[in-house]
Amino acid sequence: MKFSHAIINIAIFSDNISDRRFGVLKNHQNGTNRLLRFRMSIEDINKKAKSLIDETWKDNSKWHQNFDEAKSILEQVLHNHTDDELTLINYGTVLCDMGKHQEAAEYFKKAIDQGSNNKHAFYNLGVALMNCSTDENAMFYMKKAKSKQACALTWVAYFDPMGH
Repeated sequence: MKFSHAIINIAIFSDNISDRRFGVLKNHQNGTNRLLRFRMSIEDINKKAKSLIDETWKDNSKWHQNFDEAKSILEQVLHNHTDDELTLINYGTVLCDMGKHQEAAEYFKKAIDQGSNNKHAFYNLGVALMNCSTDENAMFYMKKAKSKQACALTWVAYFDPMGH
């Protein structure tokens, strides 16, 4: 897998003086959110998105905040780098975990159509299709994922097999 080393300008809002996300100390002024802009590599953005999602498994009170932030930073990458494999997969996974399965499936399909061999692209497409209530090819993609390698910067979409 090749990593893109492009630098992206990121804009986020912060209202937390102790927030050290992205390695930048954010300032708090008068209780209002402040827009902050800085530059990060696409790889670093995907690492950050993964860490935000990982954090929700430890503290589910951060679910909405972290998923919204992960979605936002990945959207900013896709705005200028529409074909970045890692970002397509991670954005699809965020959408899938947010219950937007049909939309998520499109991002996984795009990554696969571009030649992705990432295990998570295939498995997560199966999860998205299963949750779309169409089951169309869901098991095909889940089985195909078994012969693929995962990338450390992507993750498995949440799937409850008892729900199907």
